[in-house]
Parts: sequence; C-alpha cells; structure tokens
Amino acid sequence: MARPDINRSGEIEVFVRVVEEGSFSSAARTLRMTPSAVSKLIARLE
Repeated sequence: MARPDINRSGEIEVFVRVVEEGSFSSAARTLRMTPSAVSKLIARLE
C-alpha cells in the first residue's frame, strides 16, 4: 500500500539539495546526513 501524501517538504528539500550539490554524497555532507539516508528519502519520492 502506498504511503499517504501528507507532508513531503523534507523529502523535496533533500531532492533540491542533491540537484544543487550535484551528488548524493555532497548533499549528505551539507545536510549532515549519511548518503544512504539521502538515498532513502529520494526513493520515497519515486
């Protein structure tokens, strides 16, 4: 079952940061997250 679309602002913020930084690892450093956490948040947007 799909997750409800309640609040995706955090996921969208991470996506925008990945685009701005050009890579998951660079965005992760900027956001103080692990690259795998960034990847999981992006996957939730798909």
